[in-house]
Amino acid sequence: DNESATVDAPAKPEPTRKLRRRVMDTYYYELLDIPLDASTSEIRKAYYRQALTIHPDKTSEEEATDRFRTLNKAYKTLVTKDSRELYDSHG
Repeated sequence: DNESATVDAPAKPEPTRKLRRRVMDTYYYELLDIPLDASTSEIRKAYYRQALTIHPDKTSEEEATDRFRTLNKAYKTLVTKDSRELYDSHG
């Protein structure tokens, strides 16, 4: 009475969220506090939110100018499709 039972492979779960893109460097994303799949609108909002707090005219921190320049570079890099793709693939 050896009955052979068939075992079905477990079904793959449906994805519940977008898969994250692979990027070489995440520093600019972390600086703006945005996910890797952020939209242009989300990038813009995050930039303005951060700029209001670290702008050299708004704070007396010594490094404010350098921090603001870095934030501006991150924004300009990520908000443009071509430069974002280049940053994502090469850092």
